[in-house]
Amino acid sequence: TYRRIAEATTEQTFSDIIDELQDRFGPIPQTVMRLITIGRIRCLATMHNITLVETRQARILLFKGKQPITGENHKLPRLHHTNPDEKLQELYLTLKHL
Repeated sequence: TYRRIAEATTEQTFSDIIDELQDRFGPIPQTVMRLITIGRIRCLATMHNITLVETRQARILLFKGKQPITGENHKLPRLHHTNPDEKLQELYLTLKHL
């Protein structure tokens, strides 16, 4: 399963992994969901040619090569949550909506 998460390249693959885990084991532990979310972030970054994804305090830093990606008015996207799991989810949704 860890290998499948690491090698996944589409959102459908991640959905299939989640469905399979739930069917086989019931509720998915939060640590496994974190791993899946990180895999999704990696996958989306690759799809958008993003070479670096970082967070610093409440800022999301995304780079294509050495060029930072900025949002409206050349501002960096911001995280609104402080909980690590919510931050990961927010980062995932930010990449999904690029």
